[in-house]
Amino acid sequence: MTSQQLGCCWVLLIALLSCSAATASEVPAIIVFGDSTVDAGNNNYILTVAKGNFPPYGRDFDGGVATGRFSNGRLVTDFVSEALGLPSSVPAYLDSTYTIDQLATGVSFASGGTGLDRFVNIAQGCCGTGLIETSVLCGFNDHLTCQDADSYVFFDSVHPSERTYQIIANKIINTDLKLVL
Repeated sequence: MTSQQLGCCWVLLIALLSCSAATASEVPAIIVFGDSTVDAGNNNYILTVAKGNFPPYGRDFDGGVATGRFSNGRLVTDFVSEALGLPSSVPAYLDSTYTIDQLATGVSFASGGTGLDRFVNIAQGCCGTGLIETSVLCGFNDHLTCQDADSYVFFDSVHPSERTYQIIANKIINTDLKLVL
């Protein structure tokens, strides 16, 4: 993920937070726009092959549920939401199981298709061969999926692992957000 791509995902959030000198407890909601790197499951409800709602996706998410996030667990937006004192995961707008009250504290409109730690593997993703698989292709080679996704920068050939999202979120929380909170 390039810094330009990461910046695009966060422009709106940072712009909204920069408009006020709010503390974390004063931030009422997180609103997410973006691509598959921040899609919380909206693609589950639209006609597309770009989905992450099956194993091995979600295996490290609460309850081991594949929510439609293109990751083994939570996304960077989920970590930021939690750091702001909001729910620990941001729901997908199209998920009808959430109430308007739940969506009022955060919602993701993102849809798939639109700095490194000391990882063991930065050359390929965790699922399948890690070279070309994403979405449904990860499911075809589930037996090839790695056991320790935290050792990989990418969960599939395109999307970061939960550990990578956590590192990105921590960077945002501990630098950029500190400037405006």
